[in-house]
Amino acid sequence: MGVDVRAVVGSLAVCGALLLAGCSGSSGSSADAGWNPPRPTGVPDEKWATVVDPASLPVEELAGGYCQVVKPAPAEVDAKALEYPGATAEEFNAYYDYVISYVAPLCVDLPPATGAKGALKLGAKQTADL
Repeated sequence: MGVDVRAVVGSLAVCGALLLAGCSGSSGSSADAGWNPPRPTGVPDEKWATVVDPASLPVEELAGGYCQVVKPAPAEVDAKALEYPGATAEEFNAYYDYVISYVAPLCVDLPPATGAKGALKLGAKQTADL
């Protein structure tokens, strides 16, 4: 039973890359609970402090806002990046992708939010805090 050195080195490289990717400089309000979205460059601390962990929200608010999140259109992402000096559209796309993938498992068993005319569909710009 020989060990393939290339397989071991490749595995170590992948683990190292994943570890580095997880150790970004962003600060989350509850990183202990798993909420640690990537922070776009230029977002001031005061604004970043308003980004809440969706898992901490009441079920009604989670179902009524975050569970209906859709990724903003490219033009909206570009406009958002222009609001913060040094930010890029890629950073905001990463933020929105993170929020959507983090929220999906929280929403599996929740009923869709409804309004007077049926299911509500809200945009990520309105619900993802940034």
